[in-house]
Amino acid sequence: MRKLFLFILFAIPYLLAAQTAEDYNERGIEALDSNDLEQAIFFFNKSIELKEDFDISYFNRGYTYLQRKDYSEALSDFVKSIRLTGNDTIAKYAFTNIAYLKRNKIKDLDGALNAIDRALKIDPHHVRGYHMHGLIMNDLERFEEAIESYSKALEFSPRLSDIYYDRGISYRQLDRLDEAIADYTRSLEIDPTSSKTFNNRGFAKQKKRDFAGAIEDFTEAIKIDDSAYSYNNRGFAKYELGEYESARIDCENSIKLNPENSWAYHYLGLIYYELNRKEEACELFMRAVNMGKEDAMSDYREKCTRP
Repeated sequence: MRKLFLFILFAIPYLLAAQTAEDYNERGIEALDSNDLEQAIFFFNKSIELKEDFDISYFNRGYTYLQRKDYSEALSDFVKSIRLTGNDTIAKYAFTNIAYLKRNKIKDLDGALNAIDRALKIDPHHVRGYHMHGLIMNDLERFEEAIESYSKALEFSPRLSDIYYDRGISYRQLDRLDEAIADYTRSLEIDPTSSKTFNNRGFAKQKKRDFAGAIEDFTEAIKIDDSAYSYNNRGFAKYELGEYESARIDCENSIKLNPENSWAYHYLGLIYYELNRKEEACELFMRAVNMGKEDAMSDYREKCTRP
């Protein structure tokens, strides 16, 4: 009851001060900046009640719903803001947000592509529009087109680490490993704190059979983020180099951090087999299979069922 009373006292000055739709919209922005999402929606609702065709308030309310993870309401408001607006900037960002929602939350890649194409038609220099276009192309496994879109974004803004990273992903999908490594390296020059970039550069090096280089990258990833994923990756690279005892420690650490990591059980099985611990290895292969890693069955059959 005391919290409710304090909330009412806090809200009253805003209600007295706000007289127009524009005033309520500004109050909503202030609440949003303070991460008070419910208060922000309250003010944007008041703004729209006073001015039913207020495109900016629909956009802002849509963004607030997005932050609140109310995706259907967010999508509805972004669509309304586009229908109402004559402002290209509002329309561009509304289409971009719709593309984000359809790609990341609704899983409608065709709808996402249509939305981002419309945003880019409004602004052919829209950096984040080209980035989103690249992400969608990558999802559609149209990797060459993804690379073209990322490259276009980087022409306009060449110091965005995440776009170099994402272009590296597409290069790696095409087995253009040197280009992937170059992009991961450029990304790390801009942001040296990204464990996922070290991990992915390590994968690319591992695929080139540069296991020592891969281990260095996985080690850097562990320094940044002491994760099961990074220990798992380094353990397998050490296995490939024949460093079985050190690989065992990494995979066991991975399992300690994430007991549901089927990959680590599979890799640990391979390591135990090389350490002449066949019975334990076979148990680990089957455990990985039972956790959903079906390719561990081939190792079980090869190593555990033959005389």
